[in-house]
Amino acid sequence: TSNSAHVSLEPDTRRARILSSPGVRSEGVALVSTFQRQQIRQWRSVVDQNRTQDGVSGISPQITGSAFLIRGEAVQPVSVTGLEPEGLDVISPISSRIVAGSASMGADGVLVGERLAEELGLSANQPVLLRTDRGAERLLTIRGVYRTGLESLDSRVLFLTLQTARPLFRLPEGVTN
Repeated sequence: TSNSAHVSLEPDTRRARILSSPGVRSEGVALVSTFQRQQIRQWRSVVDQNRTQDGVSGISPQITGSAFLIRGEAVQPVSVTGLEPEGLDVISPISSRIVAGSASMGADGVLVGERLAEELGLSANQPVLLRTDRGAERLLTIRGVYRTGLESLDSRVLFLTLQTARPLFRLPEGVTN
């Protein structure tokens, strides 16, 4: 949503590995549990190391994931971005594009795109239920509605604080990117 380059740091991809024992001719595959979402555990040191690099104008550690936004009988799939409040405008200037409410998310607040708000009949200060792909649920309050003009953001992406995202995505310490 801006004309600057973006770099995204993500955790290494986990791969299944072949199990073998000396003298035994058999093959099996060890599957890594996906119960724990992949994460960058030492993200604060990564931020500190990269903040002073030439050409880096901003860093926004995030927890991203999939969820459903529920209001009454209406259910809409959404992409969730949990971030530190001061990181809201680092990648995309969302706070300047608030058309209802404010950009202040607080502990139980969420920002939604205008198209998503229209589809679910949402407005600022309304409660809404968020259910993640891990089954965690939380009642949140719509703090602000934004309009970027990009259908993919305005109809599907919601923003909340990193602290609100942690228990929802079962990441007490790390970030996903």
